[in-house]
Amino acid sequence: MTFLTVDGANRYTSNANGVSEGLNEMFIAAILLTGCTERAERAVVEGIETLGEDDVSVHTVLQTIIRAAVNPEMMADEEGLRQSQPAVSWLPIQLQRVLLLPRDLRHAFVLRLLLGLPRDQCSRLLQPDDGKLDERVGDAATFLAQRDLFHKSLSMGTTFHTLNFIKGKHQNGKIRR
Repeated sequence: MTFLTVDGANRYTSNANGVSEGLNEMFIAAILLTGCTERAERAVVEGIETLGEDDVSVHTVLQTIIRAAVNPEMMADEEGLRQSQPAVSWLPIQLQRVLLLPRDLRHAFVLRLLLGLPRDQCSRLLQPDDGKLDERVGDAATFLAQRDLFHKSLSMGTTFHTLNFIKGKHQNGKIRR
């Protein structure tokens, strides 16, 4: 899985300070933050519209898109879109799973781990105290790790009994079939 990073976005330096080539990663980040492609498109457009003419760097564009994506008004229609969306099926499965996280966990995980933003910047954008931010990131990582274990176990042809054995919920050290 490729992680989105500010450093990764800053690698693009060819034209317009690399903004056009970094938009793909920024759009993926917007999808992960907003939870769907429609809201991600709105966040990208709103973010770009707020830019001044003087500072159109990758970093600035990314920041404006993030601000638009985490804006509470952007999430007003989120409840109706919780089911799986075929429009994001092109994302790697690991990133699709991020979309299953509740919004507060998803925001913290994407900003802090996938984009690699500093804790203080994440706290300013999301407004939890640092302890809550770290707790949310940890909860998100735990959820995703458990989900990944579950899917890997199923893909290897194992059963729920095997999962229970792995978790230490076996009886007499044997898996009942």
